[in-house]
Amino acid sequence: MLFGGSASTFTLLEWTMTELMRHPKCMKKLQDEIRSVQPHNSYVSEKEAEKMNYLNVVIKEALRLHPPGRRKCPGIGLAIALAEVTLANLVNRFDWRIEVGPLGDDKHYLDEASSIDVCRKFPLFAFHLFLNSTCKTL
Repeated sequence: MLFGGSASTFTLLEWTMTELMRHPKCMKKLQDEIRSVQPHNSYVSEKEAEKMNYLNVVIKEALRLHPPGRRKCPGIGLAIALAEVTLANLVNRFDWRIEVGPLGDDKHYLDEASSIDVCRKFPLFAFHLFLNSTCKTL
């Protein structure tokens, strides 16, 4: 039971990042909110994530558009808190882009695979750019 729900949380994060990369203005608005609450480019804590209204809206919209499971989850509160902190740190510390899709183009594929979790048919391949100039990409 230790890892129960991790696939749903991962699926939520993958769909949320997909939607944010499809809508760069929303990504920018989220980055601005996160950086206003956490201006020192350090890791966002759960207490800081709780103060971020737009972050909460982004997660809820991703859940509305792409619910990760076909059943109600008793641990949804914990999962959303984990997703908020993870997403806030990913969006805060990196700029993201998609270069090549699964078919060799730059389209955002929104096909869903049929399984217990409603995951992407094609995985999201995103590339990051470090925002801190002392870090180098691999």
